Amino acid sequence: MSAGTHHVLTQAIRAHWQAHDGQYPQRIVLTPAQHDDLVRLVTIGRAGMEPVNPGIFLGCKIERQEGAAPALVSVDGTEVPLDL
Repeated sequence: MSAGTHHVLTQAIRAHWQAHDGQYPQRIVLTPAQHDDLVRLVTIGRAGMEPVNPGIFLGCKIERQEGAAPALVSVDGTEVPLDL
């Protein structure tokens, strides 16, 4: 996982906010490995700040699901695939 992953997730959440009048997605689905990598990346970026909540990214719940394709689950339940 790279800084590009952070960018993809951030852009997906922003697009959701725009499409759904500022509402947050239900969740982001990642494999445990993708989730662990994201937490490492965010932790490095937040060095010296408050601790990272591994269950939340930009206010969105993260669901760890073995073998899952990465996706953003919209407020209406639609799964939007993420190209990580």
